Amino acid sequence: MINLLYESLPDTITVDGKDYLINTDYKYWIELSDALNNPNVDNEYLANVLMGLFADEIPKFSNNVFLSIMDFFNGNVRDSKGNGKNEKKTKKVYDFKIDAEYFISAFLIQYNINLFEDDLHWWKFLALFNALDKCELTERIHYRSVDLSTIKDKDERKRIRKIQNELKLDDYMLSDEDIGGALW
Repeated sequence: MINLLYESLPDTITVDGKDYLINTDYKYWIELSDALNNPNVDNEYLANVLMGLFADEIPKFSNNVFLSIMDFFNGNVRDSKGNGKNEKKTKKVYDFKIDAEYFISAFLIQYNINLFEDDLHWWKFLALFNALDKCELTERIHYRSVDLSTIKDKDERKRIRKIQNELKLDDYMLSDEDIGGALW
């Protein structure tokens, strides 16, 4: 894993020992997220989104290509030994499409970054997103992430449950088989 404080942000992914130049702007990766979270995504559209991530040469799609794409998507570059961040399955607490206006306003207010106009490396976007101060977006994320079983007070649990129901997101994500069907 690289250190974002002093190492350059990557603009390639490595597949089977070969580097491939990729589009690093956050818009490409949000589009990938939307495609992966859409239960009605068309195979051709998904394949086009995945191919659009490559800025130059497009590798022959394989499981290793997809794993490398997902490593980059998750902000994770493996070191020479193949080690990266540990990934764990978490509850879906934000959705780029549903929460778009909250992302836009949070970045504009807190960082003076206009997501309509500015280009931003995906990892820089993720770092800024993870460091957002309290705002409408982070409040929505907070309420979606609360584990109701940890709340002792019955009235508070009822209040949080009501908020969670209002802010509920579908937990759908394409399976590996669905993605493979679009590519192979």
